[in-house]
Amino acid sequence: MPHAPVARPILWSLVAALLTGHAPTQAAPDPAPATEGLDAGVPARWQEASPPARQPADDATLVHWWQQFQDPQLSALIQAALDRNPDLRSARATLAQAEASRAVIAAGGQPQLSTPASASRNRVDSSNSKLYKVGVSASWELDWNHAIDTSVRAADATLRSAAQDLATARMVITSDVAVAYFQWRGAQWRQRVARANLASLEETQQLVAWKTQAGLLSQLDQDQARQSAEQTRASLVALGTEVAQDEHQLALLTGRTPAELTGQLGEPPHWPGTDELIARLQVGVPADLLRRRPDLRSAEAKVQAQWYSMVKTRQDGDATFALTGSLGLQATALKALTSGGAALVTALGLNIDWPIWEGGKRQALIAEQKAAWDISRASYESALLGAVQDVEDALVATRDSVDRCQALQAATDAAQRVVDTQRQRHEAGLIDTATLLDSQRTLLSLQTSLATARTDQAQALVRLYKSLGGGWSQDDIAVATPAPPPSDNPLSALFRNEP
Repeated sequence: MPHAPVARPILWSLVAALLTGHAPTQAAPDPAPATEGLDAGVPARWQEASPPARQPADDATLVHWWQQFQDPQLSALIQAALDRNPDLRSARATLAQAEASRAVIAAGGQPQLSTPASASRNRVDSSNSKLYKVGVSASWELDWNHAIDTSVRAADATLRSAAQDLATARMVITSDVAVAYFQWRGAQWRQRVARANLASLEETQQLVAWKTQAGLLSQLDQDQARQSAEQTRASLVALGTEVAQDEHQLALLTGRTPAELTGQLGEPPHWPGTDELIARLQVGVPADLLRRRPDLRSAEAKVQAQWYSMVKTRQDGDATFALTGSLGLQATALKALTSGGAALVTALGLNIDWPIWEGGKRQALIAEQKAAWDISRASYESALLGAVQDVEDALVATRDSVDRCQALQAATDAAQRVVDTQRQRHEAGLIDTATLLDSQRTLLSLQTSLATARTDQAQALVRLYKSLGGGWSQDDIAVATPAPPPSDNPLSALFRNEP
């Protein structure tokens, strides 16, 4: 091509200028200071663990902890929530958005190509002229000071935070479903207890009515029996409301309306052996939280993202260098562009932009980013303290629940024997009606307390699984492999005078 000798000297001159220029050598930003000292507040052991934990947390159990209850209905509800819950869909969309944003930023360090074309008509006095152009243009910002690389690292940290936020959403949703499920089952248990006691009270009421008609008891005895029966009947209405509202909560968590959930909740299985589950759970040591809790990992990634944003703000005060070039054809007739009659037009250039005076704006921006970084560190420390408290609270709740449930079970068994004996004595006329009714009310109260205690115990165990970071695995938050950072480009390294 006749025009190639003209373009070649320009190209080699530009490359020579790049290789012999006096660009300052810059090092990639060191991420170590971003999170230095963040984990200083992690205790060596759990205060409420009994006996003290010496083995790491059981990751295999924690990933799908709800399977430990061996309740197919609970597992189905949790799977429905993972598939349909709006909060989880929002977290997935946020992760996809972070992936796309990272790709956009990474693309900024790569050469940009375009194909401009134009047609113009000019008139000067009575003379007309036309000009047609078509070609290829390119531009490339050289990452000599790692500024684009720093932006990509900040985007990577934001992407990691979004992935861990998705894991956090899974951790929260699975726990919320299980807590609501056991609340629903506990209300059903108390409902069954109330119905059984109402049947017993109605038998007592009928017996008292017969004895009153026979003149063996007074109207006072009959009124007392009716009072106890009607009071229990009223509690059944309230329990029915509670059961319905618990079902509505399950529908919300699983991304459905109450009508869609109707008929899908079958007869629940036997109450799980939570005492045994508590006894065999390995809670590990506090340091495990830094690995298992996704909310902590997200907070740590936010600290790193803020650190890189601060570094990038400093780097934006340096000069920027961009290579530009174009290659095209130009002709005064459209047909000439394809018939060989067009002129070859080439251009190569180097754009330099160096902010010399900004009136203190750069220092203010750096101070602003530094404050944002300090805020993110404080947020991490707060999240860490909260995570430690979550585990300690759940540990003491599950530990004490075992003794509480065992004591209530023993008291309930004794109260049942008392009621059986008092009924026989009442039928024999050895005690009055008020004494029998008192023993029945005591039994109802203890049975209700036992159902509540078992419900609290199951929910405390669920919260312990959650506080240990259960409910997710790395496969659940997999993201696409990020593109290499722009600093991997060899010409950028040459411009930085790197080996």
